[in-house]
Amino acid sequence: MLINILYLLRVKDWLKNLLVFIPLIFSNNLLNSHYYFDLVYTFFIFCIASSFIYIMNDIVDIEDDKNHPIKKIIKPLANGKLNILFSKYILFVLILFLGVLIFFDNQLLLFILFYIILNITYIFYFKKIPVIDILVISIGYLIRVEGGSQVINVNTSYLTFCAIFFLSIFVISIKRKKELENNIQSRESLYFYKSNILNIIVYISMIFSFCSYLFYTIFINTNLLLTLPLVILVFLRYLYLTKLTTKGEFPIDVVIYDWKLLILIGIFLFITINSFIYF
Repeated sequence: MLINILYLLRVKDWLKNLLVFIPLIFSNNLLNSHYYFDLVYTFFIFCIASSFIYIMNDIVDIEDDKNHPIKKIIKPLANGKLNILFSKYILFVLILFLGVLIFFDNQLLLFILFYIILNITYIFYFKKIPVIDILVISIGYLIRVEGGSQVINVNTSYLTFCAIFFLSIFVISIKRKKELENNIQSRESLYFYKSNILNIIVYISMIFSFCSYLFYTIFINTNLLLTLPLVILVFLRYLYLTKLTTKGEFPIDVVIYDWKLLILIGIFLFITINSFIYF
């Protein structure tokens, strides 16, 4: 039962909420330990909010997930290991818990409300519209970053926002492309996508994301110029892995199950963190 609840909550996808720590790193506040508790608290709030959205999405998409070759195995609602009524109880507990957390620290209230409303409209409307569905999900990642900025009272640069926004489009476009290639027609928007169009979006978003980061290193922190080759290698490695396997449909799996990609990201983070601490 516990394992199925964890799958329902999509605990593995909580890694996406680590974006709230981006402002801490890029504002040169890593040594300000008094920010740590607030950011961990923010991370946890976004984890609860995202799990709420994941469960709601799984309830709405249960019939489509039953016809998905992978989701019908890994999702507890689609494979029948948990029922919808129990999932609704979990939803109630999550929203109650979220309300309590925000009550004690309401500076994230607007961010969480916007995040939840945006994702609910995505579940019921925007996910059916091609391109818009990708943009809406990408905005969700920016909300996480801006939430982290709000908590530690810093302004995240527009170049950082652009790099993350286009990186999100890059990853999600590959996800759509893999769904299309695997003939998974569980999304209405997929009927309007073409593989060549998605390829264009993938490569354009990759270039824009890299250029945004390049301009950041040139105009804001030249010490990060050393990381540019690593960024290129991460992009190329991700492209390579998603071409070889079906994991492009599950971005977190692509990263955490490939040791080479993890090493590249680890080195990137090591150099980045040290560039802000020692320079």
